[in-house]
Amino acid sequence: MKALERRLLATLPEANTRNQGATVTPIIKFFLVVAFLLSAGTQWLDSSIDPYAALPGSWGWEGTDDCTVSPQKIRFSPGRTQMVLSLTPADEHGTREPRREVTYQVLRDLPNGLRLALDGEKRLDPSGKPVTWDLMLLGNDQFCWHRGDWPGTGCTKSMDRCLKQ
Repeated sequence: MKALERRLLATLPEANTRNQGATVTPIIKFFLVVAFLLSAGTQWLDSSIDPYAALPGSWGWEGTDDCTVSPQKIRFSPGRTQMVLSLTPADEHGTREPRREVTYQVLRDLPNGLRLALDGEKRLDPSGKPVTWDLMLLGNDQFCWHRGDWPGTGCTKSMDRCLKQ
């Protein structure tokens, strides 16, 4: 923790130019460390979760009845090169479309998830290329989506594993 504290303090501009001998109190050090850890977002999560083992199954958006009404289902191709998502999206009025499947190409493994490219993606990043998606594991039973061109820790509402009923 001391090394992290020194690293944080080394990046701060002089807080008080009239008093070069000013010290940083322990409470300020505490808040600096907390702010640093919070700003790091998902990169501080446990990276020991195997996404290929954790993700197959049924999922629903946090705070919805997706798991009972229409869960999203994830599976991987045998070679783990593709992730298939089966879903029944709802329109703005809550009417569900027929179930369909979308396929993502697995571009690479991440410490806490997978970098994916949606087949036929029409949304473009600022450089004009199709956006990529990071599926970020928040635990064995929860993940969120991070679009490749969003700020570092920007994430959708989480998806929760559907418990067997």
